[in-house]
Amino acid sequence: MKITKGIMIGFIFGFGLSFVISFMFMFVAQGLAGGVTSLFGESWLYYATIIPFIVTFAILGVYFTKQVNVTNKKLWLVSLISALFITLYSGTIGAWRNS
Repeated sequence: MKITKGIMIGFIFGFGLSFVISFMFMFVAQGLAGGVTSLFGESWLYYATIIPFIVTFAILGVYFTKQVNVTNKKLWLVSLISALFITLYSGTIGAWRNS
């Protein structure tokens, strides 16, 4: 039951944070490019981050449910950094494959 709860919490956080991070990235990129043209941006950015974020946060949810002394700050930091790096890595594979 504890592992299932960790997977579900990881799934929810991964889903939510993928949209938040994609929105922030899109908002900053559009601002630097000359102005915000759309509030939702390009849909490929959301599709590119949602699966890696969900998988990463679900795996980390299982991992952190098995750990005893994990602070909330460490949990969020490790989860966010690993999700961003996995998304970056999978994006470079996709860019390399399509070139």
